[in-house]
Amino acid sequence: MKAAATVTKLLRALEAREVRRVGSNAYRSVNVRVVAATNRDLRTDVNSSLRAPKEAAAQLRSPEFLAQLRNAAWPRNVRELRNYVERCLILRTIEPAFDGRASTEEGLAVDPTASYTSERDRAMADFERKYFKALLRLHGGKVARAAGAAGMDRTYLYRLLRRHDIEP
Repeated sequence: MKAAATVTKLLRALEAREVRRVGSNAYRSVNVRVVAATNRDLRTDVNSSLRAPKEAAAQLRSPEFLAQLRNAAWPRNVRELRNYVERCLILRTIEPAFDGRASTEEGLAVDPTASYTSERDRAMADFERKYFKALLRLHGGKVARAAGAAGMDRTYLYRLLRRHDIEP
């Protein structure tokens, strides 16, 4: 089994809390925790994952944003913190920690007359299109590199690109 596939399966088990037994088609819920040790300097690793593009760097280095990061409870792992910072960069707004929605004043238009599910799906599809276009642009159209940076399998990224009609 390829390393990327193993990582993908491990991340699914940790994030979605579900696994699929060998030979089965159904996923089962699991409740697991991972305890790990390292001799690496975690502070340096975390700081390197918080690098931001120059146009957003000033906003992300503001005392208010840094205080929010320090004071928020990050119960899962560094990946959740990294995803939060990336979402702030993509949406060009600083959201309250653990609030999955941007305010309508910041550009995320919502239709309160539509169903919750349809609006959520529309917003998610819009986010995915913007994210994947930016991801490919960042990695020069190289899908394998983009998939590795996004923490997903290359074939899954190809499937998402086809879903959104994005050419690599």
